Amino acid sequence: MLVFRDVTKKYKMQKKLKHSEQKFKSLFEQASVGVAIIETFTGKYLNINKKQCDIVGYTEDELLKMDFMKITHLDDIDEDLANMQKLKNGEIDKFTMEKKYFHKDGSIVWVNLNVSRLWLSGEEPLLHVALCEDITERKKLEEQLKYKSFHDKLTGLYNRAYFNEEIKRYDNKRQLPLSIIMGDVNGLKIANDTFGHKEGDELLKRIAQIIENSCQPGDLVARIGGDEFVVLLPQTSKKEAKVVYSGIKDACQKAEKCPIDPSIALGIATKKEITDDLEKVLKKAEDKMYQNKVHESKSVNNTILDSLETMLRETTNETLEHSQRLKNLAIGLGAKLDLTRHELDVLASLANLHDLGKITISKDILQKPGSLNDKEWEEIKRHPEAGYKIANSSSKLNDLAEGIYCHHERWDGDGYPQGLAGEEIPLLARIITIVDSYDVMTNSRPYKEPMNKKDAVEEIKRCAGNQFDPELAEVFIKMIND
Repeated sequence: MLVFRDVTKKYKMQKKLKHSEQKFKSLFEQASVGVAIIETFTGKYLNINKKQCDIVGYTEDELLKMDFMKITHLDDIDEDLANMQKLKNGEIDKFTMEKKYFHKDGSIVWVNLNVSRLWLSGEEPLLHVALCEDITERKKLEEQLKYKSFHDKLTGLYNRAYFNEEIKRYDNKRQLPLSIIMGDVNGLKIANDTFGHKEGDELLKRIAQIIENSCQPGDLVARIGGDEFVVLLPQTSKKEAKVVYSGIKDACQKAEKCPIDPSIALGIATKKEITDDLEKVLKKAEDKMYQNKVHESKSVNNTILDSLETMLRETTNETLEHSQRLKNLAIGLGAKLDLTRHELDVLASLANLHDLGKITISKDILQKPGSLNDKEWEEIKRHPEAGYKIANSSSKLNDLAEGIYCHHERWDGDGYPQGLAGEEIPLLARIITIVDSYDVMTNSRPYKEPMNKKDAVEEIKRCAGNQFDPELAEVFIKMIND
């Protein structure tokens, strides 16, 4: 007896299941995120797709021999284990977290992890499925944005925004005594006006490095203004803060001059009791800083002035003898004109520094053996204005500024840079024009032989009324002949 059973429906169901299985397998392997089936109670990988292997750098076989904790970063183990315990206990069905994996090459991989419980029929162990998205690039970008928002772009130190937030955190009993060092860079304006903002930036970076190197890892160093720095020293007495203060000062003195010696005025104040107002402590440190800046300014200006004079001689090849001759001639003529003591002092300094702006011009142009082209000549002609800016940057050089600016003007108005004529040109500049021309004519240069005194006097006489002030020229000629 034959019994026939219609299995069409069963066959179709099996076919459908097989198709679904193949479809699931295809989706599993081709998923754009990492997918792993993990045994919840042991943490062992049971199944892993290719994307998951790519994210952590291990092969499928390697991952199947380990549990997920072996590649989890130490920072995230506690949170991960706590979440897994909740899954085991049935407290939650899923969780999401951002975590870090150790890549096989030793690098850190950030991932966004979505974990869900996965129950199978029968007595199968509890499983969970983990979806893993690589967010390393996003995290790097977030870190960069965070870094930029809290760090000074030029020096790499913390900025004012970060300082304003952090100082609130430091204002507690545990950080006492809390010492504060405020600093203001000396000579930054001269550095900017003399050598350009690039050199000014280099000066700031060098000082920032000096301050940071003088502090301990737990200290906070920030640049809070154009030329202002602050250091927070937690659990540091005033005596200990003075050691840091001295370390910064010593390091500045020992640093290489490049091209200006790094120098910074500093002030210290300490919060000893929790009842002390931190704003007042900050203000006290700032006041001390400005007091020291005033006290140090004369010494700093003298140092900068010496540096500029040295650089000027090195740049222009002008000798000390030339400067001395020029000074003697200028003071001699100034005395004949009954100038005041102050005017004679300014004139003496002007004799040394009238060409100050030339330190901003390339040595290749200044020391070129042949004739200058039009572009090079235009560079030379801008040195009075450059010198004027430098002199205006220093209180010690302010009185020289006009003389430096105008020492290439001519009586007839054909000079530069302003085209001034006659008595529009400051008197001290007119004096320098005459004595400098005479000294250049009567002393040898690499490119010419010197004139004798008589010929030089005749040249001064010939140019009186066009290049030189005629009255000054007459007094000068009489002084030379006498």
